[in-house]
Parts: sequence; structure tokens; C-alpha cells
Amino acid sequence: LFGADFVQLNNNSLEIIKNEGVISSFALNECRKFISYEKTVFGGKLTIEIGDETHKVNFTKDLGANAFTNSLNKIIATSIANYIQEASKTFTKEVFVEYPRDSRVARLNELCRTLHDGISKQKEKWTTYLTSDELTKAEDIARFHPFNVISLQEHHEQLKLKERKPFFDEVESNPLTLEQRLGVLRSNDRNMVIAAAGTGKTSVIV
Repeated sequence: LFGADFVQLNNNSLEIIKNEGVISSFALNECRKFISYEKTVFGGKLTIEIGDETHKVNFTKDLGANAFTNSLNKIIATSIANYIQEASKTFTKEVFVEYPRDSRVARLNELCRTLHDGISKQKEKWTTYLTSDELTKAEDIARFHPFNVISLQEHHEQLKLKERKPFFDEVESNPLTLEQRLGVLRSNDRNMVIAAAGTGKTSVIV
């Protein structure tokens, strides 16, 4: 009368069954948020979020529901942990090691938004199911949300100005000026350096 007959776990996929047929199936390795279970007047309610879509399964029996939800979330935790590890590698390489290029904005923005939304909306579950190291890595990326590529590029520049100061000070007979140093560091997809004669263009290129 009220929707599905039952919900089951099948090969890391959550299946909703009606009349012995699967009416919905969700791959848990695609979840970036944990499943929640809530007791209601007419039975429990499972809430599943994948991407920007939210799915609800109502009128569930309370018996064993918490244990079942916990089992699902342990599987999702493994998926989220793997996502965090890959996101951390990508973010480190494309923001801290290399210059944050314009062509990478969409990917970096998605990483920041996904992790920020997960932590801010489900902090208790993230703390419960993830290790402190995983949570720290996620927070290190999430803090850049809302994403602003200009501020991220400036953040990179400040890191590299400090890190490479000894080199910039000694690479030529005279230390490079701040403008020259930024000319070296700003390795965007397309670059143009404009300078008057005798101001050190060759040193920047070298």
C-alpha cells in the first residue's frame, strides 16, 4: 500500500524491491554522504543522497533498521575514504605543487564543494565512520569552499615565494624582483609577460 516491499543490500548496491522486482538501485560506492535513518509515526524513513538527488524510503520497520543502516554506512565510509585519498592527491598536486590553472577550476571546485557539503551536513557521521587522518585531509580541502580560483592562486604564490626564496635570491647576480618572481610562478594555461627593455625578461625565462 505504501511503496516498497523491502530494501536489501546486493553486491554493495542498495536495492528497493516491489512485487519481487527491483524498482530502484543505488551503488553505494557513488555515495558521498552517509545514509540516515529516522523513526517516524508511521515507521522509519531511510534517506539516501547521491549527487544532487535525494531519495527517501518511507514506512520501514524499526526492527533491525539501525543495524542495517550502520552496515550500509560502513560500506559508504570505505568509498568516501577512497574519494578523500584521491582528492587529497589531486589537490596537493594541482594547488600546492603546481600552479592552480584555469583549466582545473571545475574539478577543484567539485572536490571542495563535495567535501564541504559532506562535512557540514553530516559532521557526526563523518567523525564516527572516518579516521581522524581522513577527516583532517577532507577538512584541509573543504576549507577552500566557496571556491575562488584567484584566492587559491594567491595562496599558491605565497607558499612558493617563501619556499623558493633562496633560489630567487641567488639565481642571477641580482635577486629577482617580486614582479619577476611572480612571472616565474604564474604557470597558467596561457601566459603573457609584458616588460620594458632591461627589466629582466630574460632572467624570468631562464
